[in-house]
Amino acid sequence: MKKLLSSIIIFIGLFFASYQMQAQAPTVEASNTQLSYKYAGGGMTISWTRGNGQNCMVVVRKNTSSGYVPTNNSTNYTASPNYGSGSTVNNAVDNYVVYKGTGNSVYVYGLALNTAYDAYVYEYNYNAFLNIYYYNPNYSQSALAFNTVATQPSTCGAITGVSSITNSSAIINATHGNGDGKLITVSLASASASNPIQGYYYTPSTTYGSGTYIGGAYAVYAGTAASVNITALAGATAYKAYEYEYANGSDPTTTLYNLNTRNYEACGSYTFNTTNIPPTISTISNVSVCQDAYYTIASLSGISDGSTNENQNVTITATSNNPGLIPNPTVSYSSPNTYGYLYMYPTSGQYGTAVITVTLNDGWSVNNITHATYTVTVLPKPGTAGAISGLSTICAGTTQTYSIAATTNTTGYNWTI
Repeated sequence: MKKLLSSIIIFIGLFFASYQMQAQAPTVEASNTQLSYKYAGGGMTISWTRGNGQNCMVVVRKNTSSGYVPTNNSTNYTASPNYGSGSTVNNAVDNYVVYKGTGNSVYVYGLALNTAYDAYVYEYNYNAFLNIYYYNPNYSQSALAFNTVATQPSTCGAITGVSSITNSSAIINATHGNGDGKLITVSLASASASNPIQGYYYTPSTTYGSGTYIGGAYAVYAGTAASVNITALAGATAYKAYEYEYANGSDPTTTLYNLNTRNYEACGSYTFNTTNIPPTISTISNVSVCQDAYYTIASLSGISDGSTNENQNVTITATSNNPGLIPNPTVSYSSPNTYGYLYMYPTSGQYGTAVITVTLNDGWSVNNITHATYTVTVLPKPGTAGAISGLSTICAGTTQTYSIAATTNTTGYNWTI
């Protein structure tokens, strides 16, 4: 019996001790409240770092309304992420409870567009025995001021074309719809580009690669102009331009995500190619070789893909117009070297001339071929020397005439006496 009474007393003690611990406000407030994402329709995800309460309660109010801190009481506030549907704190205007629980984020919707709000996260304990909610009234670390985005444009513009295309630049022509302007981004056509995020300001630059990077693309222009000239493009490259109509709202250029009000609408895209400069090669010197030589070499120099603004793999082939004399040469070349060699193997017993055509290809779809030619002359062997006729012995001071039979492929004679 004594043991039973002791157990009951211990249980009651622990019970009241537990409730006594809950009969006080949390000592560590929530912190690091921020917007994780803004949505075009005015909704947004709010996240925070928890304090040490059993639960937490999130209150959102319009910035133009007075704020009220919840006090310790028995009121069980009802939360709703649909702004305006939850309870109001102390019946204060616009101070709506949007979340209650143990989590650290909530998606809130039903907010007015282009409007300033404040959010607060309150840690609390609940004493069920006393039916009292104990709140930590501090909010300095959890307070968040934010703006919803402006009303999204309903009419898009379009990229109507790309003109004045060069090896490094192009003019993008575009209209815009009923927004305050248009954002144009450019990416490699082979890349996947992300849409801009609502509530972000992207710094544009007409120098490709210098504007804000947006998931595969670069911001190149923001405004209402009908055309924009983009520079620093790579030659012989496929690009894709994207247009986004935007509405500014009250604060469209701040770099603070919580406060930016710009709202984007994806419109369309346009693919274009920068021009290609054909590959280059220096003049190839003509070659002479004796009949029945095993091989001869022609040197190649000045090879390039055509521009320092291009990065292409150049291939070289060589063909002969007289393969019976000089078969197609063997090419020795590795891109991007500026030099190479052609090895030619004359056909035995043959002589004459052959024109060799060297073809360079940088692999682009147009303007990608360069030709160069040179001549190979195979010189014939001289015929067998003819017999010399005349006296074999002569006296000093006398004159003697000698003769020799004509020899083919010979242009001069030498005698030794």
